[in-house]
Amino acid sequence: MAEELVVWIDEKENVLGPIPISLANSDPKYLHPEVAVVIIDDKKRALLQKRAKTKKVAPGIWTITAAGHITYGDTSEMSAHRELTEEMGISVNKLYPIFKKKESLEHETHLIHWYLGVYRGDKIVIQESEVETYAWVSQTDFEEFISKNNVSKDTQSVLYRLWSGEWDHLLK
Repeated sequence: MAEELVVWIDEKENVLGPIPISLANSDPKYLHPEVAVVIIDDKKRALLQKRAKTKKVAPGIWTITAAGHITYGDTSEMSAHRELTEEMGISVNKLYPIFKKKESLEHETHLIHWYLGVYRGDKIVIQESEVETYAWVSQTDFEEFISKNNVSKDTQSVLYRLWSGEWDHLLK
């Protein structure tokens, strides 16, 4: 099977071409976009996943609903929908872009396109190679959840922003 090709971009998000995912994940000079999806329900609880212990990046960490690379030829929104379906087995009617964040790590540099969506009741079916388990977490239970679990700092930050009402206008 051929290795997945992802998008290589410049600082202005101009597409420079396709690159193998292994190169994107191992050389920080190749800036590439990724997606991160936060799903909430009608009670504004967030759907979190615990990453599989076999994952190379952040194994066993609690994080947002789904995330992944943008496949070459796809838009960020297409990739966000795909990752949500692949990792959690669900889909949503609409994903709202909420912000972008560039991260430079030791082994890679990526620009994360963050999305927010509303759960519509699909049965959740996790992809066990990606996700160990999942949980619905409310704002009132979040501090206790953090005290008992290893939750990524980005997830914490995004959920605090969500619950502060920053993106409520999108959901009207």
